[in-house]
Amino acid sequence: MGFEEEVRKAVKNLGGWFNAHAHIDRAFVMESKFVEHADMDPWEIATYPLEAKQHTTGALHEGLAYTKGSLQERISRALEESIEHGTRRIDSFIDATDDCIGSSAVELACELRERYKDKIDFRVGAYPIFGFKDDQPRRWDVFVKSAQAANFIGTLPERDARAYHIGFKEHFRRILSFANSLDFKEVHMHVDQTNHPQECGTETLIEAVRWLRPDSTGRMERRLPSVWAVHALSIASYSEERFCKVVDGLRETNIGVIVCPSATLSNKQNRNINVPMHNSITRVLELLLNDIPVRLGTDNVQDFFLPAGTMDLYNEVSYAANILRFYNFTTWAKIAAGHRLNEVDKMKIRSALDN
Repeated sequence: MGFEEEVRKAVKNLGGWFNAHAHIDRAFVMESKFVEHADMDPWEIATYPLEAKQHTTGALHEGLAYTKGSLQERISRALEESIEHGTRRIDSFIDATDDCIGSSAVELACELRERYKDKIDFRVGAYPIFGFKDDQPRRWDVFVKSAQAANFIGTLPERDARAYHIGFKEHFRRILSFANSLDFKEVHMHVDQTNHPQECGTETLIEAVRWLRPDSTGRMERRLPSVWAVHALSIASYSEERFCKVVDGLRETNIGVIVCPSATLSNKQNRNINVPMHNSITRVLELLLNDIPVRLGTDNVQDFFLPAGTMDLYNEVSYAANILRFYNFTTWAKIAAGHRLNEVDKMKIRSALDN
């Protein structure tokens, strides 16, 4: 059998795929009808920089996409396609914002979570994509209501680094403190998405967890992380010394990393920045070798962020295997199914890094 057949067979034997990061409320919107009210072209939006794409999400909320009928149809389609591909669990951010949608998307997703519970483990993450402003308290109120109903909290700290927002570091403090008040609810944070050495999101997350949710024995006692760094791409651009400090911090605080290879590959690279040579993906093999839990996600699917994305997690395995030049299918199957690696897996990773 070829690589794909071996991976799919191994994942099936392990119980199915675990898609650890998605945005299925925005899936399947690459048609003009979803943004024609704003006089926009979805294919043009797809060429915009990341921050501009985040802005256009507001226009998506105001149109057909976030009506109950469309939202239900598209989320259901994403779940059905996931089931068809053999996915046993999917964790998806769902927008929760102080605009026309409020908490309605999260509420509908929770209804579908119950409807599909016998077919797939669908976990809902409340996602305040537009961040917080102290002079607009309803932003926080909508998020609180949504987070209470959700399985986990998903956020975008960089959004609050903007003027008139609560601030980058304050975002970490406020979110973790609130999550702790909800019986230490799981938190997933987008960090270091642009492959730029000036980004310090993973480092800031480590410091925040040290103070607000320390778990110095978690790794030793083999507890699953309750805090996950999504992407952590820019740490691949760090010097070796700085990267090793990040790895030590992740180990100390028991923070896991979620990687979406197709998403990080789609980043536009800044050719004016000199950094250690690397592909546009975080250093997955080094993280695994240092016992940092790593999960895979599809991220966005057929929306402005990733128009060519699919619900088939095998594609993410394929991208990662080629980018990292690591082809041990049993190890990739364990990662893609959400299983722990053993010492034999680590030996194979070490051998690949040494070659």
